[in-house]
Amino acid sequence: MNYNDLINKIYQKTIENQFYVVNIEGKEPVTGYTVSTIGNELRIKLSDFTPEKIDKYIKTKLLRYPYAYFGTWILDDTVYIDVLYYTECKAIAIEAGKMFGQVCIWDISSKQEIYWLSEALFEYSLN
Repeated sequence: MNYNDLINKIYQKTIENQFYVVNIEGKEPVTGYTVSTIGNELRIKLSDFTPEKIDKYIKTKLLRYPYAYFGTWILDDTVYIDVLYYTECKAIAIEAGKMFGQVCIWDISSKQEIYWLSEALFEYSLN
């Protein structure tokens, strides 16, 4: 997949699915977990979201992290764009989330946030 096709696909998939996760090579994980990294989040009004904004973000942020994943999601009237850490292991994702100062991770297959604090409390309550 060439770069321009990737940019357009990110835009289309974000609008269609309300979220999208991919790496710079176009690999789309269907399982596993992602965590937002520190200092890379960009918020754009949905009405201002364009393939050009994605292109600019990738060139200024993602290319610094060639092995990272790129994530977009829509919440209310805002598109969030971020560099993501990806792993197949939930426990590693939770630890990365703690390290990055996040309160949750994203479960790709279930398309849900997992709040690690509530999980820790739940696991604690079982012991």
